[in-house]
Amino acid sequence: MKKLTLLFVLSFCALMVYGGGTWVVGTNHVVNLLESIEQGTGDVPPEVPYKEDGSLNTDYDTWKEIEGITLTTADVQPDYLDWQDKDKHWRAFVSINFSDKGYKQKVGTVISFIQPSVSEDDYPEDFDWEGYCDRRDIRWLESIDFSGNDFHTVLVDGGPYQAMILKSLNLSNNPNLNSLVIENCPDLEDVNVSYCELTFEQIKDIEENISLKAEGTFTYSMQGNKSTRYDIVDLNALLTANGVGTQVNWSVEPVSYDGNVYMFAEAQDDVILTLTNESYAGYSIQYNYSLVDGTLATINKDVTNCTINIENLTNPGKPVMVGDEVKITVTPNGYYNLVSFKIDGTDATLDANNQYILELEEGEYTLEATYNTEFSGLGSGTLGEPYQIANQLQLNQVRNYPTAYYVLTNDIALTLSGQGWEPIANFEGEFDGNGKAITGLMINRPNATNVGIFANVKTNGVVKNLAVNASTITSKEITGGIVGILSDNAKIQECFFSGTISCTGEDVGGIVGWVEGSALVENCYSSADVTAKDRAGGVVGRLKDDNAEVLYSYSTGVITATQYSAGGVVGSYNAGSPKITACFALNSSVSGNGDSKRIIGWDQSSVKSNNYAFSEMLLNESVVVDGTTTNSNGANISKANAKLSASYTSVDWDFDDIWEMGLGYTLPILRNVSTSAQPNALPTHLDNGTDVNANNEISVKVYPTITDGIVNVIDKPSDSMVYVFNLSGMRVKQTNTSTVDLSTLATGVYFMHIDNSIVKIIKR
Repeated sequence: MKKLTLLFVLSFCALMVYGGGTWVVGTNHVVNLLESIEQGTGDVPPEVPYKEDGSLNTDYDTWKEIEGITLTTADVQPDYLDWQDKDKHWRAFVSINFSDKGYKQKVGTVISFIQPSVSEDDYPEDFDWEGYCDRRDIRWLESIDFSGNDFHTVLVDGGPYQAMILKSLNLSNNPNLNSLVIENCPDLEDVNVSYCELTFEQIKDIEENISLKAEGTFTYSMQGNKSTRYDIVDLNALLTANGVGTQVNWSVEPVSYDGNVYMFAEAQDDVILTLTNESYAGYSIQYNYSLVDGTLATINKDVTNCTINIENLTNPGKPVMVGDEVKITVTPNGYYNLVSFKIDGTDATLDANNQYILELEEGEYTLEATYNTEFSGLGSGTLGEPYQIANQLQLNQVRNYPTAYYVLTNDIALTLSGQGWEPIANFEGEFDGNGKAITGLMINRPNATNVGIFANVKTNGVVKNLAVNASTITSKEITGGIVGILSDNAKIQECFFSGTISCTGEDVGGIVGWVEGSALVENCYSSADVTAKDRAGGVVGRLKDDNAEVLYSYSTGVITATQYSAGGVVGSYNAGSPKITACFALNSSVSGNGDSKRIIGWDQSSVKSNNYAFSEMLLNESVVVDGTTTNSNGANISKANAKLSASYTSVDWDFDDIWEMGLGYTLPILRNVSTSAQPNALPTHLDNGTDVNANNEISVKVYPTITDGIVNVIDKPSDSMVYVFNLSGMRVKQTNTSTVDLSTLATGVYFMHIDNSIVKIIKR
């Protein structure tokens, strides 16, 4: 019994002494190191030791098993710990030896070893300095060896009290090391940064920041091994990096040199280059050169409508030799079709970037690349067999045959950068969108004129049955979402455009910038926001000449002229008596100067008939109450009537073959254009507040339906009453006037009853 009791006491004492294990201080620095490196040319780096719950494992038995890490074998006593922790066991890092592992430092990381202050007075009040030091205290670290890796940015700091006893730091053979800071390490005996390709300035900065002990060594002079052809030794980059005044000395004299390019008599190993510079007196930098014999490779190029560029991957910037690996890039000179690419007469396949990687095993190669202007898709370009456009390249090739017939067979999502799409000039053929959509149109050409998918369409050219969605156009002037200039009997029919168009000049429209001659815009609509200096229009920017026409078209976007005229359908007319017939300006706002109107901006003699404008549209921030179907403002149409097909068929819109009412988007959409390529939701200003009437006939007009207070009622019979109800059906307002003041009502939704019509009102 006594024996059992004694064993129990001994076990209890052991438990008290060891307290559950031995911990390691300073782990955060090594965790940072492990998280900053990855496999390069050699070993896989050790993983950070985490526990199953995701927390860091600071247990001694775990860290001591990591190869290259040495810990103290005896306990260390951190003086910042509370009294009760002094009975616990603490070990610390003595050395980290990751030499010749071939590790690679990740881009954007810093490998740092920074000893924190050991004085509580150096930390802010309420700062957990003890917990901080627990993970960051590396005062027992004596040696760091990172030689033979690919590290680029290293920081070592012994701390404000120079507590770290670091004696040796080896970073040799890190050829990409370009940032090294060493501070507050007075115990250093050896620093080695040889074979790192450091410059005079970097080496001087390092030496001035370290305080080597007596007999200590700072090894730096040999800064790299290089191999190059003996007859072309180019030092331009090396001399530039080391600054003006850098002098060159060779252990074997070259036979000739041209500027900073040297030539030697024969191939030879271990030629030493020594660099000096008077600005860095006392310093010299050396390089070992292996000047190899080699055969200059000859690459012949046979090209048609393209160029071929050769890049030396093995020795960048140097002439290519047998044994080098090169990247071949083939660039067509225009929007051409690749016919073939051959290497020494054998077909080879370029990648998606028109590139090919080739290792030069022979002294001479012949590269053949042939592009031509032939259309790369199906068809012959005739009326009976139009060219079939299925992708972006084929769409680009339209410009090569501007008089041909085309049909779009797929939706095309454009991938563009830089200036984006180059408008197709002088199109005189027929482009049938076939109900498909072009998305992602981007044109960024702030100084360009005649801008759109097509720069200009003329001489009986036709663009039809096309949707252009999600577009961004920035240009100077004469710009349309689809066509810049439409002229000479050309037509654009049954097309839709969405996106934004922003120009610093004039003549800018959602569909076409400028319409002249006997050109026709018919059965088109745009939801684009259009901004220009002058003549900004929802459908057409400028309309001119007696026979130019805009028929059966509408716009819903915000139209802005920063200085002069704007119109919901047409920005301005220029000459003659062009016609605007049965068009609808369903915009939320049109703004410009006094020449701006709801249908057409500046206007004197255009022929207008059966045109309507959204009754709540803000024209220069005001509501129009006197528009007619034949003037520049158009007659009022409520949002409810705008959603009725009868409003359009009453002015001869074709709802049998061309138009139908959308679902969700209860405005006209094109039958011959895919429903998925057209809007599926109403713009905000035409949504909400839909007028309701049992006979779908609205006898009065109400604006605005979203208000801070005043609501106007147009065409109200003088003896009729206006009643306002809340959502509970309680009457909260009544009046026999045409102006209803709701400013005293709470924010919310109300219903206004006027002359057998019910209108939804939102009080803000």
